[in-house]
Formats: sequence, structure tokens, C-alpha cells
Amino acid sequence: MIEIAIDTSKNRSSSIRLPLSKSVLNRELVLLGEQVRSRSFETSLWPEDSSRMLALLLSDEKNLDVGPAGTTMRFMTAFFACGEREIHLSGTERLNQRPIAPLVEALRDLGADIDYQHRPGFPPLHILPVRSIGGTIQVTAQVSSQFISALLLNGHCMEKGLELEILPPITSRPYIDMTLSILDRAGIEVVQERNVLKIRPGAVDSEFELSQEKDWSAAAYFYGLIATGALDELTLSGLTMESVQGDRILAELFRPLGVRSTSTTEGIQLNRDTPSIDRLRLDLKDHPDLAQPIVFTSFAMGIPCELTGLATLPIKETDRLSAMQEVLSGFSAQVEIGEDHISVSGRPVAPSECILPSYDDHRMVMSYILLATRVEKLKIEGHEAVAKSFPDFWDQCAQIGFDIRTAI
Repeated sequence: MIEIAIDTSKNRSSSIRLPLSKSVLNRELVLLGEQVRSRSFETSLWPEDSSRMLALLLSDEKNLDVGPAGTTMRFMTAFFACGEREIHLSGTERLNQRPIAPLVEALRDLGADIDYQHRPGFPPLHILPVRSIGGTIQVTAQVSSQFISALLLNGHCMEKGLELEILPPITSRPYIDMTLSILDRAGIEVVQERNVLKIRPGAVDSEFELSQEKDWSAAAYFYGLIATGALDELTLSGLTMESVQGDRILAELFRPLGVRSTSTTEGIQLNRDTPSIDRLRLDLKDHPDLAQPIVFTSFAMGIPCELTGLATLPIKETDRLSAMQEVLSGFSAQVEIGEDHISVSGRPVAPSECILPSYDDHRMVMSYILLATRVEKLKIEGHEAVAKSFPDFWDQCAQIGFDIRTAI
């Protein structure tokens, strides 16, 4: 457990280092596939999810544990379904409660041999090699766009190729677009006719390399710190608007909250400005990972917010809608949640004892830094959950004026 407070006496760094985007990195690793065995990587600051994926790609074991990594479970299910090995794929208790049926059923329709080991529709999975896989399928992207990306990233490995029709409604469309962009860079041709995508068997370009893209999703918490007034100026080193990540829309979403974004040779410079709204309404169907930092930021600013398009949040690392309601209600917020929406109003009033649970969710934990701008100090249990996407998050926060210490 750690304790956090703002220390106004500290010298503050004018810039911070963001992690690599695990969304981009995980897609690149799947495309490299067996090539990772002949490559070397500097992984000390990789997101934990990506390090775990690399370890699975390098492993010769039959029983593989993805831990809490939902992306890894989905991408590796499709990867091993196209392979030549028998695999048992499992994860944490929470991971094994997250649905995977749309992906498994699609792979089965393409010829894969996959069985549910316990509860139908959920991990753990038993995967056996097959002689041939591929063909034509229809898949919904309503539950998770990662089911679509998992199939697309492995379509070139299918002997019969892949013809995939995406059935609406489509959630998190920018993540599918990211996958298509990375496939193009890897030399995999995708023919697109409306919602039908066709991939022929082929090989990844031998010169395909990791892009080292910094993470726009991680930038959201620092946008929030500017908006709340905790910081007046900050440079996000290495971040660029010329990114395949849909969450670069942050620059647009936070502008009404008083954050100005400028591209520089060093990265993206953030400056504090005057907010132009007194109520925030957004549809985050395409950007659900931004819900928590936006909710916590607007609450810290005393700006009521209403967010929709959040139907996927209950099946993330935790039920994120319920978790936000529980935490923010403890700070006297008025919170209403539904199947795909949340509304929050009020101003933070610190409870007598500020000890916040992690929910084993990296995005919940990182969002707490925004509450720390409005209370004298708070404590976080399970603070290490940030390693999933941002291993040195607390070190970076310490550099910009937060006093972070081990709590008893």
C-alpha cells in the first residue's frame, strides 16, 4: 500500500516518460510470432501484459498462463489455434470470468479444435492442432473489438485465408483500424469491402520491426492533472499525433476541460487553459478505456459528466462502472450507472479514511492520482496493478510533484 499527497516544495520535472502502447506492442508481437525467437528486445519498461505475451511466444510449455491479460488471452487463442501445438490456456480467476465465446465459436467455424475446460463460453481453453483452418465467417464486435483483431492478426497464418464480415454494432472501431494499419505495415494485404475483410495466406515482412509507439491511453491521466490545475504545463515525451492509436482523440476531448495540446519536437506539450464547459457529455463507444480518467477528472473539477457507450466496461479487469460508483460515492459524488452509461456530479469531499482498493485494475488505480489533487492525502491498496500497462507510473508521478511513500 502507498500513500499519495501533492508536495508543493518539490522541484518538478517539466516532462514525463510514457510507456510503450501495449495495444500496439501486443499486435506487433503476435505478427512477429515465431520470429521473436531470433530477435532481442529491451523489455525493462515494457507493460506487464506485453512482457507476458512475449514469454508465451517464447515458451515451449503446453500449459500456459496469461495471468490477468485479456488481450493476451484473445490474441493467443487465435495464434495457437492456427499453430501445430497442443495448448492449455488459462488465466487469473477474474480473467476466466471474462467471455471469449464469440472468438472461440468463430475459430471453430474456421476449423479450429478448441474446448472449454470448465464453463462454456469462458477460459480456460484446450487447443489442439488441426490440418487446415480458414474460410468465411461472420462475427459481432459488440462484446469486444479484440475478437475481430485476434482473427485479423492471424488470418495470414490460415491455410485457407480469411474472409471476415463484421456484424454491427461495432464497439471500439479505432482499435480495429489500428490492427489494419499495423497489418499493412507488416506487409499483410487486407482487402476491405464495407464490413467484409479478406486476407490471403502469406508471411509477415522480414523487415517488420516494433514501432516503439508511446501510449496515448496512459497520457489521459496527465491530461487530467493539467485540467484539474495540479500542473500548468507538461511535455509528454515521445508522444505524437501521427499515431495509429484512436485514443489520440484525447487532445480533442480534453480541450473543453481547459487542456491545450501542441506538437513539438520532444512530444506533446500540454498547457492549462480556461475550461469552456460547465457540463460534459460524451459517447465513448469507440474509446471506452478513457472513461475512468475522464470521469475522475470531471469530478475533481466539479463538472458534472454524462458518459455513454460503455457497455464493455463491466467485463474489463473489473466491473468498471460499479467500481467507479463505489469509489466516487465514498467522496460524496452523486453517481448513477446503467448498462452502458454513467453520470457523476458533485465535488470531492474526502472520507474520514482515504484507503482505496485496486480492484486489480490498472486504470482504476491510475485514476486515483486525480483524486489526490483534491484531498490532503490518500492511500491505495494494490498500487502495483499499474504495471499491467505503465510499470513506472508512480516514479513519473513523483517527478512532477507527488509525494509517494510506503504506507503502514
